[in-house]
Amino acid sequence: MILAASLLETPDKVLQVNVAFELTLDLAPSDFHLFGPLKRHLGGMAFETEDDLISELRNWFDNLDVDFFRVGINSLLSRWQKSIHLHGDYFEK
Repeated sequence: MILAASLLETPDKVLQVNVAFELTLDLAPSDFHLFGPLKRHLGGMAFETEDDLISELRNWFDNLDVDFFRVGINSLLSRWQKSIHLHGDYFEK
């Protein structure tokens, strides 16, 4: 999966975040745990400056639940086992 995020400048000089995902096998499963919630959080937001975007990202990371990454890491074993059982085929959580 590749995360492509780009800033689009609208005619009224507002920065909008364009986030796209493309499936590849080079990212860790933990990336899936992070990028989904981040994409949902940024969806539809617009920023006046790049600094505003950076500030929003820092705020989002600072306010993550203390268990956010623990939950993602703890789910890796069962997800890997399921992937092996399905011979690498796609599956939902």
